Amino acid sequence: MARSEKASDEIKKIADAFAEVIGAPKKLERPPGTITVREYADAHSVKPSVAGDFLRRLYRQGKAERFKIGNLYCYRLK
Repeated sequence: MARSEKASDEIKKIADAFAEVIGAPKKLERPPGTITVREYADAHSVKPSVAGDFLRRLYRQGKAERFKIGNLYCYRLK
């Protein structure tokens, strides 16, 4: 069952109030020159699992840096 527009508006107001209280950013900032697994997969037309394996391998070999931003990782070549 879909939410009514009134309920969605109320949820948005509550979420905004929480964000103001704790000073939550609207968007998490990423370090410059980084790419996510999804972005790499889309750019090279491969499955996200393949892109993730490739980027993790570069990280483990010391050829890339890895940063955790929120609930995802992004990578940057050294």
